Amino acid sequence: MCKAVDQMTERARQEGLRAGKSEGRLETLRNDIKNVMEAFHVSLEEAMAGLKVTKEEQALLKEMV
Repeated sequence: MCKAVDQMTERARQEGLRAGKSEGRLETLRNDIKNVMEAFHVSLEEAMAGLKVTKEEQALLKEMV
């Protein structure tokens, strides 16, 4: 029983770490995109293309910017 609880706790911890890293990456990308847009006077799409943002991340970032 204790081993099962330990395994569940470890899985939850790993999932939390992955989610946190993902959120951190999106926040960093959002800031980078804003900086590129301001510095080079380009559109959101051009900034994301220049930073090689994935399609999945693009959808999420369009809501954040």
